[in-house]
Amino acid sequence: MENCLLILSILPVFLCCKSSNLDDSELNFNPYKKNDVLIFESNLGERDSLRIRQVINMKNNAAQMTLNPDKLVTLLVEADYSEAYLTIDNYFEPVEIHILEINKVNKEPALVQFNLDLSEAVFYPKYNQKIEDVLKQTKYKMKIGGKKYDDIVIIKPESNEYASREHFISKIYWSLKYGYVRYDLLNGKKWELVN
Repeated sequence: MENCLLILSILPVFLCCKSSNLDDSELNFNPYKKNDVLIFESNLGERDSLRIRQVINMKNNAAQMTLNPDKLVTLLVEADYSEAYLTIDNYFEPVEIHILEINKVNKEPALVQFNLDLSEAVFYPKYNQKIEDVLKQTKYKMKIGGKKYDDIVIIKPESNEYASREHFISKIYWSLKYGYVRYDLLNGKKWELVN
């Protein structure tokens, strides 16, 4: 009987949780799907690539753990980076990175974090920014990798704290339709999406 009363007393906490699903515009901010391949070429003719391993849409119900009615929804885009590393068993394993993360708590605006960490380039993640703010940024028309885009927003790092590092990404060019299409390093090297 005590267990039944305990369950009935806690039940309203679970039922009062607000919906925290990502809406269509927030979901559509991520242009990637499993097995997409991104091939970048530098202005020096070098190539680098990513393969989308998976797109994960997770709901983390904090109420289940803390009795707090907040719900967190996270969309993660995981990619395998072309540079493999050798495991202890002499097996080559691709390097896995998260290239994009979208978070939302309850009905708050969804936040996005851009992440790139490649052999020749590292973007020190910008603090989470509202997707709606990214969508309001100036859109640029550019020709990148032989393709014309008219929906480019430029993402810069939060700070230049690591600007002295050789592989520091100073700008990301994000197409609202296609995602990462170019990134520039502070050392002058430019990488463009070519596929």
